[in-house]
Amino acid sequence: VAAGAGRFVPMAPARLLDTRTTARPSPVTAVSVALPAGVPTDAMALAVGITTADAGGPGFFSAYPAGAARPNTSVLNTSAAGQTVAVTAIVPVDAAGLQVFTQNGDHVIVDVFGYFTGASAPTSTEGMFVPSTQTRLIDTRTGAVPIYTGGSVPVDHAKVTGGSVSAIVANFTA
Repeated sequence: VAAGAGRFVPMAPARLLDTRTTARPSPVTAVSVALPAGVPTDAMALAVGITTADAGGPGFFSAYPAGAARPNTSVLNTSAAGQTVAVTAIVPVDAAGLQVFTQNGDHVIVDVFGYFTGASAPTSTEGMFVPSTQTRLIDTRTGAVPIYTGGSVPVDHAKVTGGSVSAIVANFTA
């Protein structure tokens, strides 16, 4: 099935914001992140990495469209001073981009990996997200080969996808 809006368009990873190079935000503040060049103003969401470095202590971060009220949910949490924590998220956006709220005024680093098309996008099957039933593909705790320092373990996604795909969405837990 083809669609215009909601298709994923990958981008070369790019840094959109790094408060370590400007100024640490104030506590209980949201920092603005503009849409990157090449992303249409009617894009629905961005696929981003959000990182904090040198956390001041336990706290949380929320991410949301620039013109919206802050939600009561977090996308990233810290539990101690000095931590560096990263998360990948799909964040809804508006024409002005997104906001990242920092409870403690900790550093915010935002990298973009792609976006989801809006209503102005042409109809296509390119970039369609096809959901599947949650499936654990590998668990190195239960008899699989462990991953050694500097090593890797192949994961066969075909059990879920049925064959060749451009990308998968997965959770990795260490």
